[in-house]
Amino acid sequence: MLLEGDFAELERIAKQKEGLLSDTAVVSHEPADLAKIRQLSERNEKLLQASLEGVKAARSRLSDIRRASNQLETYTNAGKVRDLAHPRRQVERRA
Repeated sequence: MLLEGDFAELERIAKQKEGLLSDTAVVSHEPADLAKIRQLSERNEKLLQASLEGVKAARSRLSDIRRASNQLETYTNAGKVRDLAHPRRQVERRA
C-alpha cells in the first residue's frame, strides 16, 4: 500500500494494527519473528518518510507553479526586482 500510494487503506490497517498490538503485548515471540517484524517496520518507516518528502516536494512545486502563473519577476539594470506580470499602467489623458 505504501508503494502504491493507497493512503486510505493504510489508515484503515493502522487502526487494525493498534488493536492487534495490544492483544500481542502478553504473547511472547521468537527472536527471529521479532527481528523480521523490526526489519519490516524499519522498511515501512523509510517508505513513509520518502512518501512524506514526496508530498512536501509536490506541494512546494505546485506552490511555485501557482506563484509563477500570477507573477513574473525580473531585474532592472540597477539590480532591483521588477514585476512584469502586473505592469504599471499609466492613464493616457486626451484633450
